[in-house]
Amino acid sequence: MNVNDIYKDALFKSSMAFAYHEALFDDKGKMIDYRFVDVNPAFEASTGLNRENILGKRFLQDVASDKIEAARWVGIYEQLFTQKNEKSMDEYSKEFMSHYYIEAYPIGSKHFVTIFKRTSNEHKMENITTYFLEHVGKKVDYQLLTKMGLEFSGADYAVFNLYDEKDCFVTKAVLGLPDKLEKILKMLNLKLVGKRWHHNLDYDSLVHSTNIVELDELSHLVGNAIPKVLIKQIQSMFKIGKVVLAEIRKDQKILGNFTLIFEEENKFINTTYLNIYLKQLGVFIDKCQIEKNLDLKEQEAEILASKIKRDTLTNSYNRTVINTLLTDRLILCSRNKIKSYLVMLDIDNFKTINDNYGHQIGDAVLRMFVDRVNETLRSSDLLVRIGGDEFLLYLENISADDDARHIMDRIFEVLSQPYLVYDEESDTNLTIEASLSAGIARFPIDGTTVKELMSKADYTMYRVKKMGKNDFAFFALDKDSY
Repeated sequence: MNVNDIYKDALFKSSMAFAYHEALFDDKGKMIDYRFVDVNPAFEASTGLNRENILGKRFLQDVASDKIEAARWVGIYEQLFTQKNEKSMDEYSKEFMSHYYIEAYPIGSKHFVTIFKRTSNEHKMENITTYFLEHVGKKVDYQLLTKMGLEFSGADYAVFNLYDEKDCFVTKAVLGLPDKLEKILKMLNLKLVGKRWHHNLDYDSLVHSTNIVELDELSHLVGNAIPKVLIKQIQSMFKIGKVVLAEIRKDQKILGNFTLIFEEENKFINTTYLNIYLKQLGVFIDKCQIEKNLDLKEQEAEILASKIKRDTLTNSYNRTVINTLLTDRLILCSRNKIKSYLVMLDIDNFKTINDNYGHQIGDAVLRMFVDRVNETLRSSDLLVRIGGDEFLLYLENISADDDARHIMDRIFEVLSQPYLVYDEESDTNLTIEASLSAGIARFPIDGTTVKELMSKADYTMYRVKKMGKNDFAFFALDKDSY
């Protein structure tokens, strides 16, 4: 074997695509097309073009379906002759819908060689890695994750399942199913997305030693969830061949899997990229679950903190906010020179309601009382249950007594309406009449601390009760003003 034969044999056995071209020029020396002189088997695999069908053919005129895209490539290769130098590039071909890394060399005045490899998977891997980095803790695009599993494996159909804590898998996304199969599943009332598949012993034995397993029967995976007769009919009808189970793990912990389904004429490809993807996906899902658990713990902590601040009977704030939330509000009001009002509210003769109707009815009145107050308040206002039937009302950013008076008139009008309460013991609706008394202190005129304002509002409220109840008044040192 001579040297030329050795080189040619090496090129034809190489995994790198190789093509030898003749450049075609017009009368003015402008490159207008190129002809295929020779290609190797890797070229056929990378482009989908058959060697026998293209040798001697012109790319732009005879081979390409997208003439504009083909003309762009003619322009790229023309630079080899104008610059008289080799060219390296990473380009996307619309014609073949793939990314390629290409090295092109001019040979003489009208021939050139291209050596290249398809890099679509590298680009996909780069994009999905960026997605993983940017979306931890955010809403997961299960369709995208399934699409990547489909493309990295070369499968025709892909099902993405996540393993949950109840020893089963939940299907998150399905891609590639033909319309006819979807109609069959719909007729059977079988919805794949959201379906739970019980973990079984057969599954354990299948994936014991590897995270990618090739199977001849889909029934190995679905167990009794779908009748085996139906599975065989589906496999025959849609010419299903290989079924691949690809596990998603993180540190030997099973997080989920892809069920990858191939039609009979298709082969399982790209195990290297699929393995890399499965490892990255495992890390991503694990981080998302950790983030989710942290979020849940934070939410639980917030709920617990909120419960601690709330009165268990009425769900209004309790006394714990007096030295925290309410004090902070006054500090902010002081900084921003905002006037506010503190009101002490008390239901008149509430003991009589408890004595006459019982504590269950009294509690119901208190809950209705709080609901009515909350309906009249703004988001910046606060209602605090001090104890029993006594409440503290904080009205923020009220500029004058007249404004506060209008708010109190509205509150009194609402709260003075009869309370209709259902009595379970007598199975009757009771109508409870209730009035209230209130004392109002101004911030910062009457005081700058919660303690000062509460003291003066409480003093004023009891003066109102002493004068006949069912009214409200503003704090004043002159007792005759009552």
